[in-house]
Amino acid sequence: MNKQKEKLAITLFKPKVHTLQECLSDYEIEKRATIKPQFELEGEVLIGAPPPIPLVPEWLNFLQEGVNEKLPDLENKSSRAAIIVKVKERFVGVSFGYGQVLFDKTKIERNFGLKTVINSVDPDNLRSFNSTKLDDNTIITRKQASRGSKRSAFGSDLPSELLCGVSGKCLESVLGAQISGTDQLLISPRVDFTNLKEVLETALAQYFKKDYQKNFAWFDNIQIENDTEKCEQLCADLTKELQSGKFEQLSMACPDIYDPEKIGGFSFTLKGDLHSDLYFEEFMAYLKESKGASLISVDDLKSHKIWVKDTQEEEVGKWSAFDCLIYETELDNVRYVLFKGEWYHIDKEYLDVLHRYFDTKTQKGPETCSITLEDHCDGDKESLYNAKIGSQDDCLCLDQKLIRLKGLDPIESCDILTSKGEFLHIKKKYDSAALSHLFAQGKVAGELLISSEGFRKELRKKIRQVGRGKINDSLIPLGKVKSGDFKIVFGVIDKKDDDNLNLPFFSLVNFHSTGRYLETLGFEVIITKIKCKAA
Repeated sequence: MNKQKEKLAITLFKPKVHTLQECLSDYEIEKRATIKPQFELEGEVLIGAPPPIPLVPEWLNFLQEGVNEKLPDLENKSSRAAIIVKVKERFVGVSFGYGQVLFDKTKIERNFGLKTVINSVDPDNLRSFNSTKLDDNTIITRKQASRGSKRSAFGSDLPSELLCGVSGKCLESVLGAQISGTDQLLISPRVDFTNLKEVLETALAQYFKKDYQKNFAWFDNIQIENDTEKCEQLCADLTKELQSGKFEQLSMACPDIYDPEKIGGFSFTLKGDLHSDLYFEEFMAYLKESKGASLISVDDLKSHKIWVKDTQEEEVGKWSAFDCLIYETELDNVRYVLFKGEWYHIDKEYLDVLHRYFDTKTQKGPETCSITLEDHCDGDKESLYNAKIGSQDDCLCLDQKLIRLKGLDPIESCDILTSKGEFLHIKKKYDSAALSHLFAQGKVAGELLISSEGFRKELRKKIRQVGRGKINDSLIPLGKVKSGDFKIVFGVIDKKDDDNLNLPFFSLVNFHSTGRYLETLGFEVIITKIKCKAA
């Protein structure tokens, strides 16, 4: 008899789970039945209890309002069932309907489905990618192809993003024709209980393989740490760091993007004093002075709110202090970053690559560019600083001098343009989001300088309007551009009183991606620190 295709949603439980009972949530189970011995599967079929109160569709009352006749009584049906069996000394669950609610979420192996997929999928026959960009306001993206495609069809930024899900053609026939997964593995093999053990053993074997390192090597670069015990240990270590009074590894950043020119400052209470920037040292000083808190814990940071206000001191947002915290540490020789309230673990080799690239592109002193980048005065807006720098000979301030092209958002070519062809992009080191804007500005302007004659024409107009003869507009050719004649300089205004520029981890990721891309276009790329002096 031909076996029917069955949709299987497979979950793997963590190694520390030693009994079937530990796999279960507190959801009520109506029926438990042991699997027949002839199928050689140690485990049970579980049927979850139906909802105690029938679920009436929310839209039913809306429809009833539109007619005189009484509509039939309708109920949403939501069945819950699962299989939990032991496979190769690990417990594996297969859920049906809403059966996932029967599993204890703290006991499941994160990324089981994703890792099984990238070990089993045809790399030339991919259908979709789910990824998360971490260097900006967190963006989750799903890219789907109309037909099986190579990875390159989904864009070049994937290695700098957190891989969340993949689907495509499966190379393991036992698992079916198509495969997809995140935490769960989703497959549709031809299966019944006579070969269910083979299917589950194959899935588990694929999970433990390292084949993905050939085509998805970047999967190991950045991953959310979902091990509850490790996260608890990291939070405990963070509490010790907070109570030590040594804050070198701690900083604060806004979890959301905002326009610095429209922001009046940050307050540690709803009606409190405004701070021009968000600095961890100032926040801790406030806690100690106002609350007499000498021993600050992670729980304190999670409960305390920080407000952002506009120039009229009206509230425009608030976050927990914990969500604003950026912290890098090590646990068991693994590098971790706390960012937007999540712990991430970082591959050491990948981290080394980022730092080596950053070090080679960091310049200090006169060799940075042909003009003097004097210290920024603390409290000044970026626009005021740019205007001061742009007042020098042989350069122009093009800050907020937007170029408008049909079909594109307004574009800022740079903050400062020098007669030597240096495009300076300058930003305060608020957070990864602000630096992301900085790097994006340089990337877009560099692309358009090469590819768009319209952009070059508009830029020449800006030079004539603003420059008044300081720079000849012929600096920007109308025809083909020799990118080697131009340099892109990223200037980061940093309040810390030393010569070294240190970026948050995800800004390192972004700079590496942006810098390498601009270099493929032929530009020279550098980054430099602009010191911040007291007002």
